[in-house]
Amino acid sequence: MAKPYWNKGICTEALRLMISHIKETTTIKSLISGHFVDNPASGRVMEKCGFIPTGETVIDASQYQGEGRPIRVLRLEL
Repeated sequence: MAKPYWNKGICTEALRLMISHIKETTTIKSLISGHFVDNPASGRVMEKCGFIPTGETVIDASQYQGEGRPIRVLRLEL
């Protein structure tokens, strides 16, 4: 998201809507997500929506600009 739109709650609201849609339209029991460790704001968005850190950190070079960047893993039980 472009910097002028940061800290306006847009990502949090979008994630809440996505979670709601998943609950209403699927039988999925949990979601796993992650954020680059050097981008803690993304982690705060997930935590506001109920995601809990798993304690795991992974590296996934297939992610855009992900080579060598640790990803903090979070989980949400639906």
